[in-house]
Amino acid sequence: MFFLLSLLLACSSSDPSTSSKSPPPANSTEADQAQIPETKPAPSPQPAAETTKAPAAKKPAGNIGGIPILPNPIVLGAMDPKKVDAVIDQHMMKINECYTTALKQHNQSDATQKRALRGKVLVKFTIGKDGSVSNVSTKSTSLRNKQAEGCINETIAKATFPAPERGSKALISYPFAFPAM
Repeated sequence: MFFLLSLLLACSSSDPSTSSKSPPPANSTEADQAQIPETKPAPSPQPAAETTKAPAAKKPAGNIGGIPILPNPIVLGAMDPKKVDAVIDQHMMKINECYTTALKQHNQSDATQKRALRGKVLVKFTIGKDGSVSNVSTKSTSLRNKQAEGCINETIAKATFPAPERGSKALISYPFAFPAM
């Protein structure tokens, strides 16, 4: 026992000049921190005299309001996209008529207008359990023609689709490009 006690005393009373410095405790005082040399970050490199700017990222052509207009329809629910396409194809003559009517008015309205009437329209709608259409709206547009967009929405609202499978609903986002590409 005496041996262990003397060993502990010998270890705790070592010469402070031979012990290595340890970092100050987390709760050190300002006087303790004043003894620690301050380190400065390395200076940041200076930019070159001539810098070339990277070209700005282009937004997709059919992206208005942050929603990209993809080339294919998006069908959420138990509905075959081919069936949706088939019904839309049946109504394309009327949908194209919506555009051509708006185009005629656009061309006659103001000779100083420089912007051509062209762009994409993304129509969002719901197909109900019985195949009826509801909640038709323009989700995104680069066409920017309320008359044409309203006419397209009305045409879609009058369409009747096959009933979705398993008696559920289907959410559709359908893109249209004008003039037809």
